Amino acid sequence: MILNIVLATVPALIVFLATVIINRSTMNTIKQFLDREGDAVKGLLLREAEDRAHQKQLKSKELTLPLRLQAYERMTLFCSRIDIAQIALRMNRGSNQNAKSTQLHIIATIEEEFKHNVTQQMYMSEELWKILLLAKTEAISIVRKTLVVVDENSASESFITALFQSMKENPQVGHLQAQVAIKKEVSLLF
Repeated sequence: MILNIVLATVPALIVFLATVIINRSTMNTIKQFLDREGDAVKGLLLREAEDRAHQKQLKSKELTLPLRLQAYERMTLFCSRIDIAQIALRMNRGSNQNAKSTQLHIIATIEEEFKHNVTQQMYMSEELWKILLLAKTEAISIVRKTLVVVDENSASESFITALFQSMKENPQVGHLQAQVAIKKEVSLLF
């Protein structure tokens, strides 16, 4: 009986050992192949991932380009609308406003224009947005400084005359510089 067990077990043991040897040999061959070819596979997978990311970026640019161009257009219009001379010319000359009311009206116009366009900052660079903020700040500063040389209860015409005189001596340039910066940033898109 033991002989029968040994006779049955020995061939099974031989098959088992052969399988282990073959598996080990196969695994070593596969490991060597992967070591040699793994870099190529990794490179291929990396290129595929880069291509997908590039395609996603192109699609994103395609979707946002019209929005960005519209933002640049709106901020160019903002620059022209904060031109103090243009604001003063658009004002109702027949009103009985005093200098202080005129000053507040001009400042409110500048602030309203800015407030209307504040969301456009998400479509442009931080540097350009800072230039636009400086243009707005410069315009308001010019208007505020003018009231120092004119009695706030004097007629609106006196304030506007003083404002134009002040701008002859120290021209408002921030809005013009901002327009140049907008053009420069737009040119980078193409």
